[in-house]
Amino acid sequence: MSRKHTLAIGCLLLAALAAAYAFVSGFSAREDRKREQAEAAGVIPFTDCAELAALSYTSAGTSISFEKDKVGIWKYTEDDDFPALQASVQTLANDLGDITAKRDLGEVTDLSVYGLDAPAATFSFTGTDGQDTVITIGNETEDGDYYAIKSGDSHVYTISDVLMNYSDYTLYDWLKTDELPSVFTADVKEFKIDAEGKSFHYIRTGKDDEGNFIWYRDSKESEENRVEDVSIPNHLATAITNLAIFDCADYKVTDSELSQYGLDNPKAVIWFSYEEEDSQSDSGSETEDETEAAKPSEEDSSDDENAEDAENAENGSDDGSGMSSLKEFSIEIGSLDESGEYYYVRPAGSMAADRIEKSLVDDCLNEPSSNAGSDTP
Repeated sequence: MSRKHTLAIGCLLLAALAAAYAFVSGFSAREDRKREQAEAAGVIPFTDCAELAALSYTSAGTSISFEKDKVGIWKYTEDDDFPALQASVQTLANDLGDITAKRDLGEVTDLSVYGLDAPAATFSFTGTDGQDTVITIGNETEDGDYYAIKSGDSHVYTISDVLMNYSDYTLYDWLKTDELPSVFTADVKEFKIDAEGKSFHYIRTGKDDEGNFIWYRDSKESEENRVEDVSIPNHLATAITNLAIFDCADYKVTDSELSQYGLDNPKAVIWFSYEEEDSQSDSGSETEDETEAAKPSEEDSSDDENAEDAENAENGSDDGSGMSSLKEFSIEIGSLDESGEYYYVRPAGSMAADRIEKSLVDDCLNEPSSNAGSDTP
């Protein structure tokens, strides 16, 4: 090969290297400018996942994870029976899938400077596309943000404290606690309280001419059972409607564990029936022929109206304008907790041992003396 030919090849190689260097330098400069512009605008994409299929986090040695089932319900991966609070889990999913970083610090060789070698928390999620993402969170910045890195990206970013707000959540912070029916005293039709050698049973049939509730004790079949001082059943009915779950002590109690909460042999059982207004269906789709066929004859209309009035009075609907159905509910009262301020309770159909304030329960279990409350709540 001639010297001239060799020199030409060398020049070409040098030019190629120079072009490559210029490209890399230019690309790096452009990336720096893009990063600076994004930081100035406060819109640095960190995560972008429209829909999550699974998520988890680990903090202070505790790991909690959820995944969606086939119908889109979030389930605790360790126990399908855990009643996860769907709205809260979905909020975390939304936060994980759409994070905007505040600063991009670029590549960092020493992660320990930012506490990322011993993370404060780690969050992971999987999108419905099967893509996995792991977010590692380190130290807190001076302005209350946190240093973070994510899988597949060598840069260190700063993000808000949104995720760290979840890091202290225990399993029970994700629990959907039992709820008692939301009813008023006027909704209660009948109730029975059985408690350690005493029992109260009252039935409401309507109102008298003065607008006071009519109550019967034990049976409404005899006028002898009609209660003269209605303040007593009114007070007890109000006490029942005031019951409210404070928290859950154990979301899944087995039969062998009931004795721990005094629920193997309950101190009391409170049962009541109540009216619940039904949702109105659309009656506008009825055809003219169907409407005409449904009309009663003139000779039958008076009897039908009287029957309807009687039914409405019995069901508590004075004008017949609203439809309601009769529901039942019961709750077992167990022992007091260690503080002595709450009773363990178990609503019908629940696997949990919940807690209710002692004063609220006691108000139901102690039949008041006469004139304990107003005649009509």
